[in-house]
Amino acid sequence: MKKRKPWSCFFALESFMKANNIENNIENQIKAFKKFQKTHSFELTFPIMDLDEYVEIVSNLQDKTKSIKKSQEFAKFQPQDILKIPQEKHIKQSLSYQVLKGIHEINNNSFHYIGGYVPAPYTLVSLVLELQIASELMIFKPKFLENLIAHSTEILKQYAKLIYKFVDTFFILAPSECTIMKKSYIKYVQESMNSLIKYCVSDLKIPSIMHFCSNKTGQVVNEDVIKPMKEAGISGLNIPHIIQNIGLAKKYELILCGGINPVNIQLQPQKATLQELEKLLQSTNEIKYIFGTNCQVNWAPGQIKAKELLSLYKKLIEFKKSFN
Repeated sequence: MKKRKPWSCFFALESFMKANNIENNIENQIKAFKKFQKTHSFELTFPIMDLDEYVEIVSNLQDKTKSIKKSQEFAKFQPQDILKIPQEKHIKQSLSYQVLKGIHEINNNSFHYIGGYVPAPYTLVSLVLELQIASELMIFKPKFLENLIAHSTEILKQYAKLIYKFVDTFFILAPSECTIMKKSYIKYVQESMNSLIKYCVSDLKIPSIMHFCSNKTGQVVNEDVIKPMKEAGISGLNIPHIIQNIGLAKKYELILCGGINPVNIQLQPQKATLQELEKLLQSTNEIKYIFGTNCQVNWAPGQIKAKELLSLYKKLIEFKKSFN
């Protein structure tokens, strides 16, 4: 990565498909992904990951929730009663796997680098149990939740091992709620994330970037948390507040990814977005930097039409090139 030529990365495929009225299935997503990359030519590109589909594959709750009156009652089950280690054939039949496989097979130098998503262990737990229940268990049954997180770590290592041959970079999706947790809670989340990072980087040999989608990242994007992540092998951070973390990136030689808030660009005047971008590009010319959104760009639906959003991206990329 050249210092004064930041890479570009957008998680914009879903908006691209909506703008062109394309139904989201395996065949259409592969075609749209190829067309999207041909149009915008980003260095790092991502297909859509269907998290809901993966949650359905690994959830072992079925009718158990009907007998639960309080969240603490989940602790009467074993971790494998909540999360099952799925059969490989079920993952291989999923939309996310099939799209990555299809893109890998047609990639005749159409793409520079392909990214793949892997949820952090607590992210998976909070998706299966739902956020409120997971948060309450963190308070009332921390040991049970710790065991559940450890169990989910092995499930996610299995998933990463199945998709790693199709991708060049992993984005590990940190749980957004961990950014507002008390310090005493973070250790349960942190240890599992570092275990997954180490597996992806050391065992699978895939560079990995930690993704924080929440704006309230001050609680966890600090030296106490980032130093162990760096020791585990993390390559970079995808975070909303890039400029605030330039010093941290320099110290630990981390790539910073982000700079575009998907909500703000839909709400504020275009001039304000371009001013923010100018300040960002001037501030990041001494670090390795990937210019991109910090979350899926349709995060604030209804604020701007998909075609208008894609037009804005084109202008942002043109603006960025003027700084090269």
